[in-house]
Amino acid sequence: MTAAITAASPAIAQSGLQEQERLESLIANGAMAVDPKIQMPLREDLMLSLAQVEIAPGITEPRHTHPGIEILYGIGGTGYVQTDGPPELIEPGRVVRIPAGTAKALTNPSETEPLVVLAVLALDPKRPLLTVEGQHDEDWPAQQDVTAGSGADPAQSLKP
Repeated sequence: MTAAITAASPAIAQSGLQEQERLESLIANGAMAVDPKIQMPLREDLMLSLAQVEIAPGITEPRHTHPGIEILYGIGGTGYVQTDGPPELIEPGRVVRIPAGTAKALTNPSETEPLVVLAVLALDPKRPLLTVEGQHDEDWPAQQDVTAGSGADPAQSLKP
């Protein structure tokens, strides 16, 4: 896979240097890959972006935002999408919508299988592709079970 986001990329705005460095490390070490499929202008103020994202077992990507709506479509593996609300299950065939400007991170709780999603974004081409947040996922609201709503840790409930 090709990492579309690199240390030298001007498409990243920094708000949390430590999380920015963690993102770069995940990509450099192959624990996370972003493979852009297409980017095309829809209008002067709107760009369509389609990318395949793969996250290695046991990895949570850094919390970040995009300057537009994001739709995630599960292709392989099982994980969850964490926003400021309850985590949402992502698995093959499942769609998760992320409103513009909402901080999110994907987590792959599997010990053996990569999490693969197709990310479809409608973006403002004049703004950075993503902004890495300074807050790590431990600082978010308490995790909840995305499968049963029991309040259990989703990383445990989603393990195969």
